[in-house]
Amino acid sequence: MAASVMKITQLVRRLKQREFFSSSSRQKLLRGIEGFANLPNEQLRDVEVIANLIRGIGLRYDARGLYGEEARYMNATTDGLWQLPLQLANALVVLADQEIKTFLEVGTHSGFTGAVITAYLHRLQPGLQALTIDPFPSFRNYELVRQKLPLEYRRCTTSDLMGETFDCVLIDGDHSYEAVKRDYEIVGRTARVCLFHDIDDDLSGHDNVPRFWRELVSGGDFDQTYEFTQSPPGKRVMGIGVGVRHAA
Repeated sequence: MAASVMKITQLVRRLKQREFFSSSSRQKLLRGIEGFANLPNEQLRDVEVIANLIRGIGLRYDARGLYGEEARYMNATTDGLWQLPLQLANALVVLADQEIKTFLEVGTHSGFTGAVITAYLHRLQPGLQALTIDPFPSFRNYELVRQKLPLEYRRCTTSDLMGETFDCVLIDGDHSYEAVKRDYEIVGRTARVCLFHDIDDDLSGHDNVPRFWRELVSGGDFDQTYEFTQSPPGKRVMGIGVGVRHAA
């Protein structure tokens, strides 16, 4: 009986700790959204300022050593940005020079990346309409975020968006070559700006996103391309590719 009571007590303690850390992550996200909303004009293209906002929101807990020195900004739970701050900050600055009124994220996961990109684009374009999609119910903070941002969350895949167009698309869902290609053909090819996550990642496989990205770049699908692959020493982690098409 005593052992059972002890196990229950330990379980309750762990649940309380989990809720405490989850609450902390939510508050950091909301503070970060507010930080983007109040970003002065002269700092909209300051990569280090934006990277510090991302660090303040916190990175998704990952024990594999992906973040290098940025690991100090990991949250205690899986709520957070699965990003390297400088990669994402540089990509956002590229978006600042584009007129983006509609944004789609393919692959919501915890919703932190979609919320950050939406917060930044909303600061630039108050009339922004943003959508994040995922077939899995993973966006636990959606009800809080939607009160702060024009971000809609749908449980679906790109196949459900046939015929819809967006100014800017982030493809970060299923990382298989076939799935990335399918997402691109449905929503990425018609977007003026298309971002790909994990273009230079040893863990996700170089025959998947990196291969497809290289094919797009060499095939001239975009008028301009940018690659942000700053990684910890000795690692190739994540990486963001940005393709831009100029208006005709």
